[in-house]
Amino acid sequence: MQNAPTPSLLSVVNGILEESVERRNGEIPLRVACLLRKVVQEIERRISTQQEHLRTTREEKYKSRISVLEALAAGAQEESKLVLTSQIQQLKSKFALKFRLFDLDIMATGGDCMNLWIF
Repeated sequence: MQNAPTPSLLSVVNGILEESVERRNGEIPLRVACLLRKVVQEIERRISTQQEHLRTTREEKYKSRISVLEALAAGAQEESKLVLTSQIQQLKSKFALKFRLFDLDIMATGGDCMNLWIF
């Protein structure tokens, strides 16, 4: 029974029920009831196994997606840090250059405050 396809098991159940209804006015012999119980148990086991497999597969799929998103987020954070660091370095260089030029201008004008640059 464990190797039989599920549609075949369902077909057996339906066949037994139809035969019992036709021949015995709806009464099902004990042997037939026991066989039906075993077939139904096997179908329930298969459904349970399929549900567990689907749940596990779905969990693995979502865990994989979460890992990818976390990796992307970490990469984006690193990229943002690099961009910000680069921008800070550029600003520092720009201000250092302006301060040097400012110092040179003060030296050239002899300290005349009227000629000072405004940033």
